[in-house]
Amino acid sequence: MHHIDLDLLRAATALVHAIPGASLQLECAGGGAVLAGHCPSADLTPCQLRRVVAAEAVPGGADLVSRITAMAIGGTLEPIGPGMYRRSDVVESVALVSTLGPLLVEQVLQGVAVEGTDIGGFRAHIHVDDIMGVSCVELSAAHPAGFVTPGLLEAVAVAAGAALMAEEVELSSRSLHGADVRDGYRRR
Repeated sequence: MHHIDLDLLRAATALVHAIPGASLQLECAGGGAVLAGHCPSADLTPCQLRRVVAAEAVPGGADLVSRITAMAIGGTLEPIGPGMYRRSDVVESVALVSTLGPLLVEQVLQGVAVEGTDIGGFRAHIHVDDIMGVSCVELSAAHPAGFVTPGLLEAVAVAAGAALMAEEVELSSRSLHGADVRDGYRRR
């Protein structure tokens, strides 16, 4: 039987907690399902889900992950690519998650470039989730009324996601070789 990875569950939980209206559907072994979100039909609030997932990391704590066979992020978040979600309630906003700390996320994002495009018209809002050990990044146009060429935000999000992932791999590699990476790497 396939089980969900704890790191993926942490990332999804943090994203649902950080983004208003987002939800997380968890499919459980035996056919049951749990919905976490702020909607009236939710079984758990995002805060309650966070507490349950945090207990998973404590020795002898909850054994949630072994019971989850599938999960789907929804509500105000629509998947647009691996690990990237468009907010359906906000014009031109894309959310993603990184295991990097917020200062390093900001540093990495400052170096993001999309060939032939000025990306200065975008902003990144970083939601830090110390309990889940991740940073949620929400990318949007710098001015809500500003015009964004169709597809440009997604291109910026792909470039940002790739840059963040490359930095995560670099830090992971350095930590495997004994380097002290506590300043930027948040994985538990």
